[in-house]
Amino acid sequence: MNSTPVDIDQTKKRGTVVEVHNLFKSYGTVQALRDVSFEVHKGEVLTLVGPNGSGKTTIVEILEGLRSYDAGSFSIFGQKPSHPLVKQSIGVFLQESQPMDNLTPREILRLHRSFYNRGLQPEEALARVSLQSESGKLIRTLSTGQKRRLDIAVAIINDPLLVFLDEPTVGLDPGARRSFWEIIRNLRTEGCSVILTTHYMDEAEALSDRIAFLSHGRILALDTPSSLVNSSGIEHSIQICFVSPIPGDIKDSFTAIPGSYWNNNTLLFTTNNVERDLPQLFKEIHEENIQIAELIVHRPTIEDVFHLLAGGNQFDG
Repeated sequence: MNSTPVDIDQTKKRGTVVEVHNLFKSYGTVQALRDVSFEVHKGEVLTLVGPNGSGKTTIVEILEGLRSYDAGSFSIFGQKPSHPLVKQSIGVFLQESQPMDNLTPREILRLHRSFYNRGLQPEEALARVSLQSESGKLIRTLSTGQKRRLDIAVAIINDPLLVFLDEPTVGLDPGARRSFWEIIRNLRTEGCSVILTTHYMDEAEALSDRIAFLSHGRILALDTPSSLVNSSGIEHSIQICFVSPIPGDIKDSFTAIPGSYWNNNTLLFTTNNVERDLPQLFKEIHEENIQIAELIVHRPTIEDVFHLLAGGNQFDG
């Protein structure tokens, strides 16, 4: 093991906190990871997206030092995850945890804080996840969402530079999910790097600085959400519903737009250049003195991009 100490101040200045090169992992005849490579930068949220069985949790557990791997290499702050000071500088949120139900959140955080040389006071960690009012209750009395927030408080009790969040919002209601999103955004604002796994595409699009699409153990693409969408070639879908019935000759002139068609009183078409096509169309609509009842522009989403890359592979989670 490399015995070079992790310099926390230098780590904060370093642009890259995780480096993964050509990682492979098999379970018997099943190849779970196939030549996986990526980096995580300081203060970014990198999200691993894919269906169940795509390799997300395997990657995270290897980086956390919880699972072996067959080939490749990786480092955290330039070190192996077993390095004592790396362990002091990361936080881990597992998919499944077994909290000590007869303790209180304050007590469990005091226990975990004792494992580290530096970190937050339990009350501060609870405040960051909005659990101050539950600090003295028994854990077994907390709701599922509150227990999940407590798991994040445990993960950040050492004020880490890097946090692993493995599907933290699975099974939560929409309101609880949005609360988690704010916690994750706050971690990034504070300069903490986050590796997030999810199969919720809206979550990935809302939170990520960069997204890695995984399918069958491979990274299909890795980039910012906007770059993934813009480079996909998927067109915007436009629907324009008019107030009054449109005469046939006017319908024919609008149908001259490539790929356009009518559904009753609604014009539908696709375009890769909304800024070019809509102003021209609005000019024609104004000249014909007809009124629009509804305009819907559906831009390509991260989910659209994933299904294009994965050949229609459907999510099973």
